[in-house]
Amino acid sequence: MSEKRAALAVPLRSDAPDPGAVLEAIATAGGHFPLLYFVFSRRQTEEMAEQVAQNWDFLLPDEKRRVGAEIKEARDAYPGLLNLPGRRTLLRVLVQGIAYHHAGLAPQLKLLVERLYCQGLVRVVFCTETFAAGVNYPAASAVFHACRKWDGRDFRMLRAREFFQMAGRAGRRGYDPVGWVYVRVPAHRPDEAGFYREQAVEPVESTFTVSPATVLNMWQWGDESLVDRFLERSLLSFRAHRQMESAGREMEMLRNQLRAGLLPGRKAKAAQRRIRHLGRRVEELTGVARGPRRQFQALVDVLGRLGYLGRDGLRPPGLFAARLRYQEILVTEMAFRGLLTGPPAAEVAAILAGVDYEPGRYPAVEPVHLRAMAAVRRLQEVLVRRGVPPDFCRWHPEPCLLAYRWYQGCSFADLLGLTTLQEGDVISILRREIDLLRQLEDAAIPGGEEPVGRLRERVSHIRARLDRDEVEAIV
Repeated sequence: MSEKRAALAVPLRSDAPDPGAVLEAIATAGGHFPLLYFVFSRRQTEEMAEQVAQNWDFLLPDEKRRVGAEIKEARDAYPGLLNLPGRRTLLRVLVQGIAYHHAGLAPQLKLLVERLYCQGLVRVVFCTETFAAGVNYPAASAVFHACRKWDGRDFRMLRAREFFQMAGRAGRRGYDPVGWVYVRVPAHRPDEAGFYREQAVEPVESTFTVSPATVLNMWQWGDESLVDRFLERSLLSFRAHRQMESAGREMEMLRNQLRAGLLPGRKAKAAQRRIRHLGRRVEELTGVARGPRRQFQALVDVLGRLGYLGRDGLRPPGLFAARLRYQEILVTEMAFRGLLTGPPAAEVAAILAGVDYEPGRYPAVEPVHLRAMAAVRRLQEVLVRRGVPPDFCRWHPEPCLLAYRWYQGCSFADLLGLTTLQEGDVISILRREIDLLRQLEDAAIPGGEEPVGRLRERVSHIRARLDRDEVEAIV
């Protein structure tokens, strides 16, 4: 914890998740508002905001009028979103200086909360960690309802890096000499309170992987030495080489000490064990450092078999795929096999929504069966049999109905009736597809060989049908 900040465990007499008791304790301790109250559940952020609003009202009459004016402006611009039954609570608590904020909210609603917060009209925001990422929203205090979260696979404690990123929101430059961080301690699980030291922040882990687009773009260089230099500059390889150098220096020092007879008895045996351990570690790191080069070569083999690579450069499928940013092989095969120009446009809109989609644990959208969807399933199987890693032909049918109906002119309220996903998730799915359609427009060369030659006009038409009303990007 930096010198500017202090941590305070809030004593509660019960384990009930009562945010009102926490706010009471903070108010008693000095009233360090505004505050960000971190909760790792979308549903809980909404429930807690509603719960606190029953007994707390932070705004004066004039401030309420300003909030009301902002809400009216937003309602006029997006009546469909602000009149959703599930969002009326948000509008009501905002007038009391309370808000919630999470990834399931529509971007327009998140923007309203953020705008009011920046104007000092929100004193308490119940939020997930997404509020701590990206744009800077400092507060006088940061509160952790718990330091244990569900990460999509299991419950785990917050990492030190995550904790300090969120805690770092406490303290406003020019307003607060001290930023306050409060951690709620469950009486029956005190070990879940979380006690973190800045010195224990985990190093940045490299997630570098070689993608098909990486290989295709580097293939055009035609220079193996340039490829090697690029791959060695990845953080993964760089850190492995640094650790190998450190291990090598330590082994050399220990060997010199052994040769000089400076480590008699037990110390000599310990040094020999350490040298053997370091030797094994160097072998492991050598494998890690060579990882990107192995990935690169494996993809060269796959792309060569698929006919993307030529001796003098890229062939038409390779040129097309090189202009895409994800799922390059799957999307290219869909284009060159006529799956984006043959079926009706609504079905094309449907299947593109499933590209790169990761479903949750339970079905979230009503099922739909379209001929184009079955064709994509068969294509996936063919690609995997031809050696394409499953990660590079990822597609799932779950979101297809949403794009299918939206293309056909369905209202946003009716669209939400087809799914248990929140409006922010639905908008995110459609905006991601709109981005993919833009990539396809860039990749499709007008007048090129069929069926790709007709693709640009087709995807441009679909994009125009999807990019409307609530889904339209806000500026």
